[in-house]
Amino acid sequence: MALSTSKETKYNNRGPVFTDGTDFPCDDPSERDAFAELVKNSTPGTQTIDLSGLLKRDTGSTDGTDIEGVQRTALVGLLDAMPAPVFVIDAAGCIWFANEASTRLGCNFHEKVFSPFSELFLFENDAAIASQLVEAALRDSTEKVMEAAVGTTEKVTWSRMRMRTLRLGSERFVLTVLEDLSPEKRRDLLTRKYTRKLLKDREDLERRVRERTIALARSNELLKRRILETELAHEGLKLAANIVQSSSEAIMITDSRGNIVEVNDAFCRITGYSRADVVGKNPRVMSSGRHDSSFWKNFWSILKETGQWQGEVWDRRKNGEVFPKLLSVNAVSNENGTVTHYVGFFADISRLKESEERLERQAHFDPLTELPNRLLFRDRLHQALVQSDRDGRKAGLLFLDLDGFKGINDNFGHRVGDKLLFEVGRRLLKCVRRGDTVARIGGDEFTVVMSGVSQARQVVGVARRIINAFSRPINIERNEVFVTVSIGVSIYPDDGIDVDLLLKNADTAMYHAKEQGKNNFQFFSEEMNAEFRKTVALEANLRSSMTNGGLMVYYQPVVHCRTHRIIATEALLRVKSSSGEVLTAAPFMSIAEDKGLITSIGDWVLRTACSQNRSWQSSGYPKMRVAVNISMRQLRQPDFVERTLMNLKKCGLHPGFLELEVNEDIIMSDTEQMIEALAEFRRHGITISVDDFGTGYSSLGYLKGLPIDKLKIDRSFVEHIETDYEARALVGGIVGLAHSLGLTVVSEGVETESQFSLVTHQGCDAVQGYFLCPPMPATDFEKILRRL
Repeated sequence: MALSTSKETKYNNRGPVFTDGTDFPCDDPSERDAFAELVKNSTPGTQTIDLSGLLKRDTGSTDGTDIEGVQRTALVGLLDAMPAPVFVIDAAGCIWFANEASTRLGCNFHEKVFSPFSELFLFENDAAIASQLVEAALRDSTEKVMEAAVGTTEKVTWSRMRMRTLRLGSERFVLTVLEDLSPEKRRDLLTRKYTRKLLKDREDLERRVRERTIALARSNELLKRRILETELAHEGLKLAANIVQSSSEAIMITDSRGNIVEVNDAFCRITGYSRADVVGKNPRVMSSGRHDSSFWKNFWSILKETGQWQGEVWDRRKNGEVFPKLLSVNAVSNENGTVTHYVGFFADISRLKESEERLERQAHFDPLTELPNRLLFRDRLHQALVQSDRDGRKAGLLFLDLDGFKGINDNFGHRVGDKLLFEVGRRLLKCVRRGDTVARIGGDEFTVVMSGVSQARQVVGVARRIINAFSRPINIERNEVFVTVSIGVSIYPDDGIDVDLLLKNADTAMYHAKEQGKNNFQFFSEEMNAEFRKTVALEANLRSSMTNGGLMVYYQPVVHCRTHRIIATEALLRVKSSSGEVLTAAPFMSIAEDKGLITSIGDWVLRTACSQNRSWQSSGYPKMRVAVNISMRQLRQPDFVERTLMNLKKCGLHPGFLELEVNEDIIMSDTEQMIEALAEFRRHGITISVDDFGTGYSSLGYLKGLPIDKLKIDRSFVEHIETDYEARALVGGIVGLAHSLGLTVVSEGVETESQFSLVTHQGCDAVQGYFLCPPMPATDFEKILRRL
């Protein structure tokens, strides 16, 4: 397929225009904006970019597919306006269109339209992969991404290609946008190249030092022989002087007392001192002050014992600049073995040191915040533990995580997020003591290492200063950003005796701080750790049960107090453990809420219970309602009512045989959305009951007018009804007021015959509990139904 227009076009240096003088359609900013917005909003997934609607009204289709036909569409102008190279690939794998920016790849693809897309690549393997991705993009309409070398052998461009399906009318193509990665690749190559060069330069320098050391040693031997043979003949002295002066490394000769007797030109060039400045003086005139007396004591000890010394020394130039040098010193002795002179030569290694420092910083500091990274943090924490052992004190570790950082990244972009992390690092540095270490160990996680801690309040003080520091907003690019921190604290040696254990326990304490509402700090305790392990195990058990059929629904009957007949049954979730034990769902519910699993679990229980009730009715068992607990998360879903009614219709259960139980706190929330959802359920004949009534703070007066039909008195009232007069009176009062509001009352947790009699006497309409029947699987519940 090719696109065409009823108007003829011509081309000038600005691009195509209509022969009637009107602007080309791509000059319309609204169309360019629409196209840009369309591409921008086409996120990876199953989206297909449909540009059919962007074509001008005088655009149609032609029988041909030549490039001139393509250039007569509004799409050409839109794609040519894009700064990045763009190709449109047809189903045959050929270049259907290439925009103006593609010429930067070194080949004019305007002249190669309908040539194979594979000709764009320099390597056959990349071409084969690209062809496969084109076919896949056309097949499943998801974004494909690859990196490859493209262009020509004269101009190679390393690019990242993003491919999406493009629909033009009834035809499908692949829109391929290229992002130039060449600068990034060149930087990587240059980094590796110069790192290798620095290492090679150091090796070359050390090799030259060794060679010069050997050469000087040989020269010394030669000089000694000449002195012995010719008694310091003039020729030998001249030879030695020539060697000294011709050396590219600095050479300094001293007498046995260490006073300078000769230097060469390289010495003067490196240090800035002239020969007249230093001859007759001690080399201490160039001392940098960086080496203490023990260093020089060790230097002379080795030199006198072995006759030579080699190492790095910091000296000072005449202008006051301190610089590092690689120094080698050898002793020169006469025929009697007495040291008469010392010869030292050195090379300036300032540039080598600077390069090493840059590499060291890259290895140990976070490039974004300029704080120590994880590697340096672990070293600093280890040093703090060693110091604590030596001083008999403790060390503190604070593990910090930003609250809501992902939302800031999503709403403001990663650029603002990066600047926020930098500002967080600056604020943290202002909160800690001198000598403490603030590090960024990854993402939005930071740590503070405190050594020399004598009392816990020192750690508390730092933690509170950090919390207070983030009570103020952070201004970034005219955006006022609020962020808080959750902090976990572990103490050495109380909470761990090594780096890994302290870090793990501080992390655990931080998650506990999150659970406590965020924006606070928590100390680690063994109980907390045990609770954390228990929570992790429960979550693993729950997720495994969800995928391996470990979730089950048990049923417990609700019995009418007067007739003793089953009028309803409550569906109760059970979870099978890895050992096969059937557990109640209570320990898993908070985890399901925190991890966002409660909605899918609740919907599964609702579908299962409704299908089972319909199955019992089809088998001829007495008809009754099935009661299912629903969560606040389910009620908050805008389509929950519609979805529930649809499930009822699918399984064939009349809404009148479904009862939805909501906790008291949901009723107390009194949000318009939730109340409207409950009212909608009632309008369709579904019964609404309040479960565990009495455990919250609601009153019967507050319930007046709410869309509910039934109250279920919490088991805590029934538990003491036999011995506690007040509990008995409360049950009676609840029943009386509920009946006055037209509500049915069910008493939960009836365990004994006496309790059953008392709640019946107090006027309860129905009861539920182990005295009558425990929760049981559907197959066992059917046996009870058969006896009715």
